[in-house]
Amino acid sequence: MKPETPNQKYGPAADLEDAFGGIVDQVAKVCLYGGIVAVLIGLAGLFMTYQAFAGGSPPAQEAQALTNIAMLSKVLIVGAITAIVGSTYAWWGEETLPVFQLLISAGVWASPFWVPAIAGSATNGATGVVNAVAGPALGAMQLGGTVMGLLSICVLIADITVRVKQRAQQGARAESIRFGKGMKEERDVKNVIMGKCWQLPFCRKFVRESCPIYLTRRTCWKERVGCMCEEEVIRTAMKSKVFSKEAVANASVIPYNNKLTIEQKKERCRQCVIYNEHQKHKYKVALPVMIGGFVAIYIVMHGALMGIANNIISNIDRVVSNITFSKGGRVASDVTSSSIPVQEFLMICILIVVLAYALKLLEYLIFKLKI
Repeated sequence: MKPETPNQKYGPAADLEDAFGGIVDQVAKVCLYGGIVAVLIGLAGLFMTYQAFAGGSPPAQEAQALTNIAMLSKVLIVGAITAIVGSTYAWWGEETLPVFQLLISAGVWASPFWVPAIAGSATNGATGVVNAVAGPALGAMQLGGTVMGLLSICVLIADITVRVKQRAQQGARAESIRFGKGMKEERDVKNVIMGKCWQLPFCRKFVRESCPIYLTRRTCWKERVGCMCEEEVIRTAMKSKVFSKEAVANASVIPYNNKLTIEQKKERCRQCVIYNEHQKHKYKVALPVMIGGFVAIYIVMHGALMGIANNIISNIDRVVSNITFSKGGRVASDVTSSSIPVQEFLMICILIVVLAYALKLLEYLIFKLKI
């Protein structure tokens, strides 16, 4: 029978608590990713509506456009709320969380300032008034940013309150009890982006000073030798062995284990916490590059992508016409003449889906295959 401590629970109650915690985690993830998708859809739809009506439009199309704006505004607000709630739960305690939330909120709130600069001004030169559709579209964007900003401010206030409360409860006295009077904690945590093994967390200082990999300025995952897997390196560090400059220059101080195969050494690297931290850095670098690549593809190949989207819609129209025995081409022509470019919305959705699977592939390559 396991002894129960004040901070440890066993039995059905603990299992139920763990299961409930897992459900909450999954709900938070759904809120986070679903909210992000909803925000992107709302902003994209409102932006395209503004762009379509920036140069003016027949009054007959304004009623439908205003209806679309009202719907997209609701999507944006719901997405903003769920995204803020999901991100707060997922990254609570991170000091940069409220900052990023406020920056994104500010960017969305400032839509009336930067959207006209990109899509063109919708202001009537004679009256100086924004037209009846473009104005509400900008207002809906700004409203979404306002909701995000208010929630972000609440998160910031809660975060500051918790930190101040913890500091008030613990204070400097807790630090002196932990380390002793006049003693300070020695911090030697390095985390250089895409750095060498000795520039990452988990590389211990007392080992590093006598580590052959550090002295030769190499990386343990390339040499297949490191302080987390080779006992000779630890033994050398414990002895505080001093190497000559010639040996260091020739890299002859690096111990190589000839009893293991290359594949066995690679497997050691895959299990190493330092190498896994290096993989996290790879992902942090590759993620914005991949997203930026998709954005660049969308911008550079915009015309070709719109042609593909138009062909998809035309093919769907043809198939539906064959099934319903109706005259084909009506849907495609309606889409082409619509006030909101459905082709562009369709292509954005396709690119988002492709990007999602590309990110899954990236995670599989970096964290599963660990290449």
